[in-house]
Amino acid sequence: RIFLAKLRTKADRNDRLRWQKEILLHLADRHFDCAVPTLVPTIDGDLDLGLDVGSERWLLTVLNWVPGTDMVKVDKHSDGLLIDIGATAARVTIALDGFRSETMHDTHHWDVTRSAEVIDECVALDPTLADNPDVIKALGWFRDVEPLLDSLPMSMVHNDLNDNNVLVEVVDG
Repeated sequence: RIFLAKLRTKADRNDRLRWQKEILLHLADRHFDCAVPTLVPTIDGDLDLGLDVGSERWLLTVLNWVPGTDMVKVDKHSDGLLIDIGATAARVTIALDGFRSETMHDTHHWDVTRSAEVIDECVALDPTLADNPDVIKALGWFRDVEPLLDSLPMSMVHNDLNDNNVLVEVVDG
């Protein structure tokens, strides 16, 4: 068996990391046909092992290894692969339904319901974007759907699926 060990210094520990572990625990109880790392508890059942390093206390977390190839290393992204990734993203979103955490943020920069606010923040940082046709079009699209958002179902989604953090199985042929 192969494992992934994460060593966290004091500076690395915060609610975001606790939230990540809580998500993995939530997903471990779901059966949704997607390989997700699972936390490996210590003999005592703890999810972290404290290590004294100098005057600091570091945390070691061990996860089961998920095999695969980084999608960025795959030259050709077939329609089948892209459809499978979309379907997998949907299964993950469904599996995350009901997940709640005290450490979960109410919102963040990538929250789609904040699109207009985030675009305005970006334009404030770079005023030359204000006249960019793509920015104007995206803001217009969002303004059209914004009144409907409260009537739509909401769920947590994995909002950072990209070629650098998706593992795929390379099949010959």
